[in-house]
Amino acid sequence: MCGLVMLLPHGYEGQGPEHSSARLERYLQLCAEQNMQVCVPSTPAQVYHMLRRQALRGMRRPLVVMSPKSLLRHPLAVSSLDELANGTFLPAIGEVDDLDPKAVKRVVLCSGKVYYDLLEQRRKNDQKRCRYRARRAALSVPASGRYRKR
Repeated sequence: MCGLVMLLPHGYEGQGPEHSSARLERYLQLCAEQNMQVCVPSTPAQVYHMLRRQALRGMRRPLVVMSPKSLLRHPLAVSSLDELANGTFLPAIGEVDDLDPKAVKRVVLCSGKVYYDLLEQRRKNDQKRCRYRARRAALSVPASGRYRKR
């Protein structure tokens, strides 16, 4: 296999005759037997560790990265120096707000820009019954089924 990395625009931000927009569902249909990895990173630390892992990985396989432009300057899409220096790529990241587990009635798996849109809306409405899990790798789920809190 090869270590190809494709950084593709994703979402409605790439509209128009001179712009492109990657179709996530088409790449997911091509995935089989772990022949490639499709990621939607949403923090600078995730991008760094994803590319670092791709370069150092023993078994090379293509990496498809969906990246909406709106996250480039998004105020919530940030990473600390500690996350960059000591962190690792996480296929999913848990809840960022402290919510009472007994009050939560729904868990929503989402990724990229959608995660931040839902998070902002929940904070605006002061809603405590819905928990969001941000997925970074579209096809890999932790074997334990648990997610680390960010």
